[in-house]
Amino acid sequence: MSLRRIARTLGLSRGTAQRFVQASTFPERPLPKPLPTSLDPFKSYLHRRRWLEGCRNGQQLFREIQERDFCGSCSWVSRYVTGMRRDMAEQIASRPCKPPSSRTVTALFLRRPEDLNSSETAFISHLRETHPLMKTVCDLSGRFLSMVRQRAAGFR
Repeated sequence: MSLRRIARTLGLSRGTAQRFVQASTFPERPLPKPLPTSLDPFKSYLHRRRWLEGCRNGQQLFREIQERDFCGSCSWVSRYVTGMRRDMAEQIASRPCKPPSSRTVTALFLRRPEDLNSSETAFISHLRETHPLMKTVCDLSGRFLSMVRQRAAGFR
């Protein structure tokens, strides 16, 4: 590629692209430090106090800090609240899923195998493979259910 094409593709000036091409190693560029904003003095109030109390309304939070002499715009507060919502969504998504209750597992054991969907069948198979006691419980419950459904007097 020509220097002009590299610069155009990367969105750099031609001189910067030339410096990068001629460099023997990748030239590390420091990340810019965030500049202080007019919202900074109010972030602890917004997050530690109001957000944790359950207030998620950006307009309401803007009005509250405006009464506390915030001189910035509502868009600053909206962006900050949006960031906190994203963080909260990521935390929820990264939590491990809750294991099923004993009642749910029992209900799965008591259903006919043809009535189970693929994820339920996979879950029961996993239980049977990883826990020998669950395999025994599943086998015995299946035998008991067939006895009840066929109105049989005893095990065969």
